[in-house]
Amino acid sequence: MSLLMVIGVIYVLDNSVSGPDDASLNLPSSIERLIPASGSTVLSQSSVGIDLKQGYNAYLVVEGQKIDNDATEANPDGLFRTPSLEILEYDPAPDKRVKRLSSPRACVDAFVWRVEESPATAQQTTWCFNVG
Repeated sequence: MSLLMVIGVIYVLDNSVSGPDDASLNLPSSIERLIPASGSTVLSQSSVGIDLKQGYNAYLVVEGQKIDNDATEANPDGLFRTPSLEILEYDPAPDKRVKRLSSPRACVDAFVWRVEESPATAQQTTWCFNVG
């Protein structure tokens, strides 16, 4: 077996989880916490987001909608950022792109990259949770 194959197998085993319900148990080094935690149960208009380690940026895909703009007073349909804590959150609402999270189950994709790089280098993390 070549060294490259051994390294590949080690990487896969080290970075694998048993599925999107367990994503919170094995986070990449860039992520501190998923909001809500994978496998949890939330209400249909609960916030979704990601708590990043310092030096990273991200955007989310919620219900198939790419959310990559910041929320502003003029346009609240975007990511709410807490820069000192590196938290990005999105709140579904009737007047936004995502009205509510799908019941009985929703999944979110976070695309994360180092701030000195571009979104083209983003690594994807997917997690799912129950909506009740």
